[in-house]
Amino acid sequence: MSLPFKYKGQEKRIPTSWDDLTVGQCIDLIEWSKTGENDMVKLASIASGIEVGELKEMKVEKVTDVAFPLYQLVIHDSFDKDDWTCPPSFQILDRRYSSYQEIGNLKYGCMDIFEKTIADESTTLIEKIPLIIASVVYEGKFAGRELEARKDIENLANEGVMNMPIKFAYPIATFFLSKYESSLAAAAQRAMDTPTSKSKPESRTWRGLVNSVRSILFRAATRSSSVKS
Repeated sequence: MSLPFKYKGQEKRIPTSWDDLTVGQCIDLIEWSKTGENDMVKLASIASGIEVGELKEMKVEKVTDVAFPLYQLVIHDSFDKDDWTCPPSFQILDRRYSSYQEIGNLKYGCMDIFEKTIADESTTLIEKIPLIIASVVYEGKFAGRELEARKDIENLANEGVMNMPIKFAYPIATFFLSKYESSLAAAAQRAMDTPTSKSKPESRTWRGLVNSVRSILFRAATRSSSVKS
């Protein structure tokens, strides 16, 4: 349960468990941990949403009180995701979306972003969540505006998904990844079952190669992410 904290006449909530955190806060915590420095002001900013500059004007004791619950969480509590379940629907900004999206129905432009995101071995699964979800739910057009569409997806990720509770976003993203793996397996099976003429024996080989490469990328990305998340 989050703790109340008064700031400029407003009540803020300080997270004390993983359930209290947003996707953005989790990503900020990953960045904070990578620095190797116990920067309590930065940690207090992640916990409260108060700018670092403003926190530096506050008394040390006050900043410590804000940062300490999150510090305890990071140091002593493992990332507790076992009890999280994928909700049937979720909200991003002012829209609701179904969690049961068919990955095979994605536009190619969305699938391209989705696949490149999960194949990026330099980021953890948590860091991939914003673009994973945003690319799956994006319904805008790509024709004649590919750069704009990609920017739209990035904005949806940054302005919407980042503010989702991690306890909802994490299982949604992993559900999408599971659906993706299933769709690859189904596509590979269809390719194997499709009759090919003797004049074009390369057809089956080409399809199999494409699906094999995609599957390798997927497994590499998720294997790397599961270790880092």
